[in-house]
Amino acid sequence: MTANAMDGDKERCLAAGMDGYVSKPVRPDALYEEMLKHTEYMLAAESCPPLAQLQSLDEMIESLEKNYLQSDQQISHTTHATREPEQIMHEHNESLYDWDQALELIGGEEELLLSVLEMFLDEVPEYLATLEASAQQQDQKTLVRTAHTLKGLLATFCAGSATQASSAVERLAKQGENPQDSVAELKVIMAKLIPQLQQRLHG
Repeated sequence: MTANAMDGDKERCLAAGMDGYVSKPVRPDALYEEMLKHTEYMLAAESCPPLAQLQSLDEMIESLEKNYLQSDQQISHTTHATREPEQIMHEHNESLYDWDQALELIGGEEELLLSVLEMFLDEVPEYLATLEASAQQQDQKTLVRTAHTLKGLLATFCAGSATQASSAVERLAKQGENPQDSVAELKVIMAKLIPQLQQRLHG
């Protein structure tokens, strides 16, 4: 299982001797199906194990993540010319997340998804502050780690635009570039997404 979802990654993993390949963010039914292909003693599977039975939040987040980041391939590798904040806000007057799709991925357990959302909203200001400070300090290691974590959490709520923006920050940091403009773009998107998610939680 890998966070890499670029063209050719699957072939490279299989050529290196891996038995199977599942990219993150993970769709539970896809992971379960892949596991069954390589587990001879399991006769059949009637359904994916309930997410509520997972023993940690990390396991749950890993299981909830959707294959949203394949669109990563469509983001330009020269992200220096970022869009103006006004343009971003104009493009995203609609909802910036897909609650119905997120519910489907979690097996319809809305109470569980709301609990994850509440934890996310408590933690997201710290993630954004860390990204901004790390960009100013050119701390590439912290940028990569924080952007990667935020990317996975946002994918849990099928927040496509914010997920892609986090991915852009991560990619630039991995390349040793300063992603300050991309961090600024992410903050603009999050400034609209967070109130939408807060309304979902309390509404």
